[in-house]
Amino acid sequence: MKIIKLLLSLLWFVIFANASTNQSLMTEIVEQDVDELIKQKDKDYEKLQSTLTEIINTELNYFNYLSVLFLGYSGPLEKTTGKWKSKVNTLFEQAKPIREMSSGFVSAWLNHEKPLAINIDVRIPAVLNALMDKQEKLKELYLPYAIAYEGTFAITEEFRKDPRVQKAEKKIKDLGYRSSGLESLLILPVQRLPRYPLILKDLKKAYEKWDSKGKHLSLIEKATKTFVDLTDYVNTEKGNFFAKQKLIHVTNLPEIQVEKFKNGMLPDFVAELDLNYLRDGSSVKLHAYMFKGFMVLA
Repeated sequence: MKIIKLLLSLLWFVIFANASTNQSLMTEIVEQDVDELIKQKDKDYEKLQSTLTEIINTELNYFNYLSVLFLGYSGPLEKTTGKWKSKVNTLFEQAKPIREMSSGFVSAWLNHEKPLAINIDVRIPAVLNALMDKQEKLKELYLPYAIAYEGTFAITEEFRKDPRVQKAEKKIKDLGYRSSGLESLLILPVQRLPRYPLILKDLKKAYEKWDSKGKHLSLIEKATKTFVDLTDYVNTEKGNFFAKQKLIHVTNLPEIQVEKFKNGMLPDFVAELDLNYLRDGSSVKLHAYMFKGFMVLA
């Protein structure tokens, strides 16, 4: 009897010890899973914050380079007498309000970058609402600049021959700015507009990973669509503008030039290309022959 009681006691001890061991093991596994989950959430949160920071930092960088454009080249531009001076002047005038708007974005965003305010619920609305509040102004500013920018490369190449412009470019480069040439600074607004929807798509992706049902998701989606539509609008309207200009050139083409063109005798040939002309909501394909001062569409 004593032996049976002893065996039962040993059995209960083994069962209890195994149960305790299993419980400890399960607790350890759960704690590891929770730790991994917390680490992953922390990584997702850091990625989300870094994406927001990228929007702010790239805007600040954009503003700085636009400032370099004016500080570095305004003086030489006033003194040059090149035949392209009026067009570059036009670009400078149109770039001024774009720079001012960029400055406004940076100022508004940096006001929210205080230590106690750096959190998602403050940063996301601050960044996105500032952008969307100015969408009509952005449309108003970027379309004429995109139109005026066409053909700028040839113009800036002409200006770079001026010793004063060369000196300004060297000075900017010596200050450590990666983009120092006039053409690389003038193209910045053209490149910046399509950058907005790309960054906002990255923000949406990062936010969904951090919180797939978060309260700011609809705001991010709205902002992304707004800037996709804005970029499409500017590209479409710019295309329509140049298509109309080319059609006007054809309409006003003197008969003698038409005859020369047909006989292959027309001088100053520039390029031959295919165009998509948007007319009454439909895309029309046209073949074009470009000459200095006008174009012939076939």
